Amino acid sequence: MEYSALTTTLITLIVSTIELVVCLACAILLWYKRKKMPDNSRLMLALGAAHCVITSLLKYVQILFSPTAHLYHEALSPASTKYGLLSTLLLLAYGVSVVKPEWFKSWKGVLGFLLPGFLMMAVFYSIPSYRILYSFEDVCLHIAEPNVWFRAFQYPFIVVYSLVLLFVQVNIRKTGVSSLWVRSYILGALMLLTLVSAFSLFHLLVFHYIHQVCVALFFAYWTYYELYERTYTAPLPSVNLVSDDNENNDAVRFRNFNEQVESRKLYTQVGLSRDDLCRMMGVDRTTFSRIIAEQSGCPNLAGYLNKKRMKYAVELMRQHPNYTLHAIMEDCGYTSKVTFNRVFKEAYGMTPSEYRSQIVTMV
Repeated sequence: MEYSALTTTLITLIVSTIELVVCLACAILLWYKRKKMPDNSRLMLALGAAHCVITSLLKYVQILFSPTAHLYHEALSPASTKYGLLSTLLLLAYGVSVVKPEWFKSWKGVLGFLLPGFLMMAVFYSIPSYRILYSFEDVCLHIAEPNVWFRAFQYPFIVVYSLVLLFVQVNIRKTGVSSLWVRSYILGALMLLTLVSAFSLFHLLVFHYIHQVCVALFFAYWTYYELYERTYTAPLPSVNLVSDDNENNDAVRFRNFNEQVESRKLYTQVGLSRDDLCRMMGVDRTTFSRIIAEQSGCPNLAGYLNKKRMKYAVELMRQHPNYTLHAIMEDCGYTSKVTFNRVFKEAYGMTPSEYRSQIVTMV
């Protein structure tokens, strides 16, 4: 597909602006809320978005001040190759910081992960001059030259680097993500790499424009996921058992356990498992079930948690009349509206909307 110089410039400015605005907003949001997670994931994703902002600004500079020398006139452009390498490494760094946060507990770990990419970039800058390639045919014709095959080598290098993450075991409770998340994220990153590789090798501008739009969508989606969907369950404290003459150990265990559940609102955590709570109480599953049934007045753990969730739901309705029922449902730890409505009706004899209407009428 051929474009005139003016059309190319206009489309490039429009698409680059979309990428810049979206990535800048994502970078600011992630940076502002980076300390609300115990790992460095939001910082890594913010750095990836910020890098895209910088490359978009560089494209403006190239278009305005050096229109005959920018990356749109070459295949396998050294500039786009370097930008793509660092950008993809930063995207992978975010994935690693989520799946294996202990790797990125210090800047040494971050630099160690990025070291291969930095070494490749050092080689990039050490090569005195690059052959200008105008088509895929030129790439194939001169592929034996070090300055050509080295540029092409980064793409399989990044693919191998990416696939390593697919074989990492994921602890969903500690990371807030599942193996499906890892596969989705890596496939998204590889899709971006495929688009930029297609543009770089075949020099078709349509691939570059699609790539820039996909970058904006990629960061918008994963920023939303990181800020509003991903949940992190902090390690639960064990219950201190302090017995006295008037109470048995089960009562003391339950009282201390219940205080922790109430104070930390553990009943609102979606990823909390029975085993987590058993460890917290310091007993096995059988003993845990017996203590809950005897001490809470509820038949099982589900009944115990639902009772607290329903109490919390009513509290939210009274204190925050502007909250939607969907928001209240999520704040209470439910992911299904059907389940939330059923449990609420069993507890109060009416649906959440009917109960809220009754509150409004009373006020």
